[in-house]
Amino acid sequence: MSNFEILMVGPTGAGKTSLLTSMYDVLKSDLSKMGCSLTPDGSTRGPLHEQREKLETYGNTSHKDIGVQADEGIEGTSDERAYEFAVRLDQDRADHDFTIRFTDIPGRWINHDPNGRVAELMQRANATMIAIDATALMEEPKSSGTGKYHSKINSPKPILEAYEHAGIGMDNVPHTVIYALVKAETYYEDGRILELRNRAQEAYSDLTRYFLSQGVSVYLMPVKTVGCLRFHRFTDTETGLMQYFRRIVGREYEPQDCDVPLRLMLREALDAHLVAKRGGMPAFFTQLLEFFGANKRLKEVLEEISAEVDQTSYKIDRIS
Repeated sequence: MSNFEILMVGPTGAGKTSLLTSMYDVLKSDLSKMGCSLTPDGSTRGPLHEQREKLETYGNTSHKDIGVQADEGIEGTSDERAYEFAVRLDQDRADHDFTIRFTDIPGRWINHDPNGRVAELMQRANATMIAIDATALMEEPKSSGTGKYHSKINSPKPILEAYEHAGIGMDNVPHTVIYALVKAETYYEDGRILELRNRAQEAYSDLTRYFLSQGVSVYLMPVKTVGCLRFHRFTDTETGLMQYFRRIVGREYEPQDCDVPLRLMLREALDAHLVAKRGGMPAFFTQLLEFFGANKRLKEVLEEISAEVDQTSYKIDRIS
């Protein structure tokens, strides 16, 4: 059985765990309808459950403002954490077909790579999900067009420098990068998703240019991580920068489009699993075997997942 490695990059507090929780919540039921399953392991199940409970409280809170510490940025304080999911193409099977592992690295490691761990993960990963705080990117724009706190919170330049130092796919590992624009509820509500997407493409043009030069596929996806909050303000306090949100009246925890990044990564994982199953055999031989039914179930699921991804994802092919 093979593992599909996904690296999660971005500032501490951007909402990577919230995004992972929402992705899983939305996609697991869809996979069940396809006869598949996506099952978190024991060490993953607890943190996802705790995060889901936290997100659900946003839909019934009586507080006018919900504050989030926003100035940890690329520094942060957390440790590396792995989240692992078993994928079964037939949910009634005892054994799983392969695993998907998300590794969330602390933001501060981008600047201070302990023992080359970040470089190792960047080189080993099959895919990278870069979480971008949409409110930091958009609010209180400067003359450059990006938000006042974008560089401080999202820190795209150090991420580029880390990748240039580490290289990418050093072992010829196929690679995909997803820019996940989290906390995008406000821009969905205001009809500004196109503006958000264009702003992100411009702000991350140097990083995207590097990825494209390395033959990496790059996608950009705004998501409603929670669905019931909208941005209110940034406030400088004695303890640091705070980000405040307000509940959208009548809304509950209802993530939207969060399944799209996971669908894309699942498609890449299924494709890699199919390649591994074929085992490097000549094309005519694999075609013959598959004509008689080999890998039939895997190809069916891959085709269905691919159709959904193609309809909902936005791929960046070039930088002007």
